[in-house]
Amino acid sequence: NERFVAGAPEQVVASEKKKEADALAKIETLKASLTSLK
Repeated sequence: NERFVAGAPEQVVASEKKKEADALAKIETLKASLTSLK
């Protein structure tokens, strides 16, 4: 993905990084939910 980041407009890169951060946060939330269900 280095080539994509190097060639992509700054706005696109920022948007993709935000999506990744949101996805990781969602994963953590789901893990916490699963733990509380056990």
